[in-house]
Amino acid sequence: MKKIKTTLIIIQVLNLLASNLLGPIYATYVKGLGGDLLTAGGAIALNFVVIGLLIIISGRVADKYHTEKIQLILGYSLAVLAAFGFMIINSPIQLFIVEAIAGVSIALSIPAFSGLFSSVVETGKHASSWGDYLGMTYFAAAISAFGSGFIAQNFGFSALFITMIIINGLSVVGAIYLYFADSKHQT
Repeated sequence: MKKIKTTLIIIQVLNLLASNLLGPIYATYVKGLGGDLLTAGGAIALNFVVIGLLIIISGRVADKYHTEKIQLILGYSLAVLAAFGFMIINSPIQLFIVEAIAGVSIALSIPAFSGLFSSVVETGKHASSWGDYLGMTYFAAAISAFGSGFIAQNFGFSALFITMIIINGLSVVGAIYLYFADSKHQT
């Protein structure tokens, strides 16, 4: 159980690290696509609406059909696709499509991660286990905040998106490992 818990933390933190790389410099990126602050706000709003609509359904599907591990694989794979999309798009309209894909990614992976993580937390260690995980997410956010500006300024946005693709790809590999680590494939 401890190995599964550690793997879950690592792959989710990697996913959050990669997904947050664009955040601090998002408005600059959107401006380069020909958008403005309203475009940036609208694209992020669409992302949140997609998440809000689908995350409830995703959680219920995971509970009913025990699809958590499949949802992690699909969610992280869509994060890779979204990062690739950010790299190749060239208009605000395309940005909205990519943000919708990113929203589906989050809606699939968050309930799946939460369900799996909750199932492997040791009795009496719920608060400390969640604290460990959440502490790591803030370290990942700090790395993302600094790393995004550093990578984009020194190497360009394409390098940033390639970094996102690679890191999210590692999350996909970790999720696939979790799937096959359980011979029953029930979660």
